[in-house]
Amino acid sequence: MGEFAGGKALVAHFVAAGCTACAEDRILLADLQREFPTVLIAEVNVTDIGVMEQGTTPQADAVFPVIADTNGELWRGFQVTVFPTTLLMDREGRVISRVDGALDRAELFMRAQELVDLQKE
Repeated sequence: MGEFAGGKALVAHFVAAGCTACAEDRILLADLQREFPTVLIAEVNVTDIGVMEQGTTPQADAVFPVIADTNGELWRGFQVTVFPTTLLMDREGRVISRVDGALDRAELFMRAQELVDLQKE
């Protein structure tokens, strides 16, 4: 996924159709996108890409790229076992932090700041 991010830090949010917490997390991710514009945020949809094609929700005014992983290559490779799962990756594609389950705003923003600080080194 490092090549997808084009040398930027990446927050990859693994989602599945019908996952209520996945949709609710988009609001936090939209806020994160505004606060940390140098970090790329993408959804990795492991089910039907048509269900979440835009990567938006009415409450979130941000649009995220959606990576279709309907063959399971990414979620298996990153050992995702619950949805949502969020991976924070450095610009080389290394996983720096991982959140299994619904996101907590304070924790997400703290981890994102740590990721951004690492990129400055």
